[in-house]
Parts: sequence; structure tokens; C-alpha cells
Amino acid sequence: MRKIIKFLFISLGSLLALSLSGCTSHPPGDLLILLQADKTPGGLEIKYEVVNVSDGPIYIESGKRMPYLELEGRTLTLRYSVHPEPGVDYIMFELPELTKIDKGKSLARTVTLPFPVNDSNHFDGVLDKLNIRPGELKIQMEMGYGLTPFPLTESTAIMREFLDWQRLTLSPIVAVTIQ
Repeated sequence: MRKIIKFLFISLGSLLALSLSGCTSHPPGDLLILLQADKTPGGLEIKYEVVNVSDGPIYIESGKRMPYLELEGRTLTLRYSVHPEPGVDYIMFELPELTKIDKGKSLARTVTLPFPVNDSNHFDGVLDKLNIRPGELKIQMEMGYGLTPFPLTESTAIMREFLDWQRLTLSPIVAVTIQ
């Protein structure tokens, strides 16, 4: 019975996190992201678990260069997702690797971020060093995924097709104190 109560609590937390974040592209319900962040002497250690709560397999984005990092105010977002810059015409598009998670299964991983942390994204790679100042740092994870494997085609519109395939879910926010 405890597992069911914990599961419902996490589901409601994910629902709340999505509604507060403004992420309205897809409703919650296919996957949950459990997130834990700890300050280490040299940076941050972030443990996460992606739980498939859908009716079938899901395929999460898991490229070798991921997660991409973005700092906005005091919130650090780890992105396992693709976000092209609006108005930029990309000639080539590298599809991220996908990892299948079967119905009812989960995938747990740990990410170590040594300080200084660099901003990064799918298209430009590593960008500038992030200015993480002492104090409370909020951390969240965005996971891109699909309910089917992405069909590899010879289409010239493959990036648009991928973005149409990609669903997004945000984890609840966790906080760590940086000194």
C-alpha cells in the first residue's frame, strides 16, 4: 500500500510541476522523473530515475552529449531533449540516441557536473560557463521521449518530423545550497 501512495504523490507532484512550468505541449502520464541533487566538493551529483507509467514502451532521448544545461535565474535545467533556436535554418540534424523503457520499468542514472558548469545545447555543443552563485540552486530535468521509435527516413524535413514526434516532461524541482 505504501508504494501506491508514494506513486500517487509523485504523480500529483509531476502534474503540479508541469502546470507551474508552462510546459503544455503534452499532458503528464507517460513517464515520471524522480530527481535527487547533492552538492559535492567539486560540483553537483544528480541522480534521476525515469519511470514508464504508460500503456506501452517509451523511447527516451539519451544522446552521449546529453544532458544539455541551461541556467535561467536560479534554476538549472538538465535537458534530455532537442530545442532548436527559433528562426535558425539548420542544414544538418543529428538525431539523438534513444533508449527504450518497457511498460512498468524504469531507468536510473547519475550525472556528475564538475564546477564550473558550462551551458550547452544540441546544436552548438558547449557554450559559456554558467555563473552559479552561492545560495539556493533549483534543479529540474526535462525529458524528451516518444511512444514509438523515431522512424528513420530520408526526409529533408527530418528535424521538423523529430520535433513533432518528441514529447516533453519536466521533473519536479529539487533544490541544493551552493556555498
